[in-house]
Amino acid sequence: MITHKKIYILYAEAMPYVAAVWDVLAVKHQCQLIVVHWDKNKHTPYSFNSKSLQAFVRSQETIETLRGRLNAFKPDVLYVSGRMDKDYLTVAHEAKTRGIPVVMGSDKQWHGGFRDYLAVLLKKYLYKPYFTHAWIPGSKQYEYANRVGFKAENILPDLLSGNIQLFNSFYHERERQKTRKDILFVGRLSKVKGVMPLITVLARLREAGIFTGKLWILGNGPLKDKLPTYDWIIHKGFTSQEDMKEIVQDAAIFCLPSIKEPWGVVIHEMAAAGIPICCSDACGAASHLVKDGFNGRIFRAGNWTDLYSKLEWLIKLPLEDLNQMGERGHQLAQLITPQITALSLLSIWSEAKTKVIS
Repeated sequence: MITHKKIYILYAEAMPYVAAVWDVLAVKHQCQLIVVHWDKNKHTPYSFNSKSLQAFVRSQETIETLRGRLNAFKPDVLYVSGRMDKDYLTVAHEAKTRGIPVVMGSDKQWHGGFRDYLAVLLKKYLYKPYFTHAWIPGSKQYEYANRVGFKAENILPDLLSGNIQLFNSFYHERERQKTRKDILFVGRLSKVKGVMPLITVLARLREAGIFTGKLWILGNGPLKDKLPTYDWIIHKGFTSQEDMKEIVQDAAIFCLPSIKEPWGVVIHEMAAAGIPICCSDACGAASHLVKDGFNGRIFRAGNWTDLYSKLEWLIKLPLEDLNQMGERGHQLAQLITPQITALSLLSIWSEAKTKVIS
């Protein structure tokens, strides 16, 4: 399908998995893309670079230049991820006023708390002036988008996809037989990711003689200097996706013990690589990409006794069973790809996607 659409993207912090989707839009569907992305106070040192589109850093942009690109480019659609940026909202309002579809990217889950219901009450101020469509990754985000005023026909699915082509290649080159059950954590080293409780749980499992492998930690963050110096912990810091290959291929279990995690693209990536997953039920991706007992285990967020139990169960599995779980996860991961994500955005030009938020 060739579209030749012009897409203007006002983005928050660009990540590697996002670049894979943009490349599909630009190369396969021959869309023209202009991207503005944040470059200050980033969570990772990842540097976005793509030859398939025009990219500009937010620190060099003013409201005048953002408007100027809207006026000169005349996009067929404006995509905004970074709703807290007031200048982005100004451009979104102007685009919607001109009849341009404006898509809000959001991984916000519906929890039914005070802030959620407040957003429902304020939806005509928070969303209606700026957006015609919501683009979301999963069911929990669908409920939020629907409750704050987006009709079903204006909610696009499959917002977030890992770089499946790369992690599939890790799977195909992966050695299935292992002599040591290493555990892998990939993520920002912050309290909300649960990395310190994970270490405590694994220390207890080692004391019980259950866990005898290594814990690989890939990531940086405020807790990086507080990690204990156990000889079974290997901290590699931020690691590019390409450089993860050998570590990912050697891992027997991937663990993401987040206390809060709107989605968790890394779950998608590790499932594609053929690694059994252990994650908390706070992870939005868990309900789509982890089937408890089938390709991993899901524990109750913040319940470290439950995490202990689920990790113990996985570690005690024979290697043959772990490998089989990884293969099942690999198959589940194929349900979302950068190609599917790109087509989801392009679907707004179908007849069913023409109504705006009411």
